[in-house]
Amino acid sequence: MAEQLTTLGTHFDPMVLKLWELQEMLKSTGVSVEIQSTLDEALDLFFKRDRYCEENTSPASPELDMINQMTLTHPWEDLYAQGKTLWSLRPFMLSGCQEGKFYNL
Repeated sequence: MAEQLTTLGTHFDPMVLKLWELQEMLKSTGVSVEIQSTLDEALDLFFKRDRYCEENTSPASPELDMINQMTLTHPWEDLYAQGKTLWSLRPFMLSGCQEGKFYNL
């Protein structure tokens, strides 16, 4: 659980963010231990898979790292609201080292 919380601060997968939001909501509602435990296990499995992929993928080059950071911190919502983009772009749409390694197979 502690690993999840530290990773969530920088995680951009909307599914994970929604599951984490649900996990927090359930804590305050007194849901059954079985339901809470199942959700905790699902999040734990996600982070284990995520960590496995990171550990088995080459690190990003400094240039790719810079592009990733710029993409993740860019104000995409502002650009969409201003009509400068046709779509509401999300940082998780970025292809990184893991995707590149997969496509390389």
